[in-house]
Amino acid sequence: MTAERIHQKLHERALALGSKLDELSIGRIWRSAKTYREHPLVPMFRSLVQDEIDMSVLHMTSEAIRQLDLRPEHGEWLSSRLERCLQIDDFSSSASALGELRAGGALLQGGFQVHPIAENRNPTCDFQISCNGLDAYVEVATKQMSGKTVDYLNSSSDSRERSICPGGAPDPNKDGETIGENAGHKFASIKPKAEQVPHGSVALLWVDVQDEDWWPADITHTKPVVSCNGDFYSGGIWHGFYGSPGTPLFEKQSTEERIKREQYTQSYPGLFSQHDLWSAAVLSFRNGTVVFEHPSPANSMPEDLVKQLLALPGADYSDWWIRWPSAQSNALYERIQRTFNELSSLAEVASFSW
Repeated sequence: MTAERIHQKLHERALALGSKLDELSIGRIWRSAKTYREHPLVPMFRSLVQDEIDMSVLHMTSEAIRQLDLRPEHGEWLSSRLERCLQIDDFSSSASALGELRAGGALLQGGFQVHPIAENRNPTCDFQISCNGLDAYVEVATKQMSGKTVDYLNSSSDSRERSICPGGAPDPNKDGETIGENAGHKFASIKPKAEQVPHGSVALLWVDVQDEDWWPADITHTKPVVSCNGDFYSGGIWHGFYGSPGTPLFEKQSTEERIKREQYTQSYPGLFSQHDLWSAAVLSFRNGTVVFEHPSPANSMPEDLVKQLLALPGADYSDWWIRWPSAQSNALYERIQRTFNELSSLAEVASFSW
């Protein structure tokens, strides 16, 4: 009965996902075995059945499928990714396929020509994209939960709801480890060698952060630091790209004098500190799209490509870290250096915790 209801609601809302899934497939997914998590389509189905206010991931996924389905040249690729989405014995593969579908569809919505790249023995990017005579390559990564957290949830017999940290909970035996630092480390570890990037090419690392594992994360976590009720926090994602060992982070520090003084610093190099092969990273959240440009890439994004990225669904320039529209090649680098200085100054005065 639930599968029939889901299928009916997908059609009632004219969601493209409904035309690609029959009731039998929906039922298999709905009843699939649960380990530490559910099949990545199940939370979308549940939001539909329960008429939840936030159905953004379901709508973005369906719109991406619609965009791809409108173009016959993508038919074979679309079918292969949908087949992977329906796997019930490997949820990570299903989640990765959904991330690729959302990326391809969003790029089409943004006005790019999208050409999926066939897999072979050598590492390759997922897409080659074109706009205004300019080409670039796109590699898609779907963020999922840390291995330690998965092992903990799979081995635990406690059926009660628990708070979890997708990037890994701080190790009580390690001084200075924070939730934000662990989250940042997950991003700093994405495709670290960029082996997929063709020599001399503009390359974008597209990070899909819409999987159930990372639903708590949104564009707010891309800021170097935020404050709430007088306390300062670092989501860690900005550090995962731009930070370096010694960069200050915050986890409930305050300027108000409390029991102890405690300062946290990053212990690993951010992704852009490791090499210059990724021209930029595109972070796709359920509530927006953020672009982090490499401050000194081997191959810079042309201005027309940057402006086309502004047409991506959910794009908000105010959250982006890019050189454009400045004509100075070091504009982004100087902005990052100013932020380092501001974080260091803030760490001197906001260092009290309980």
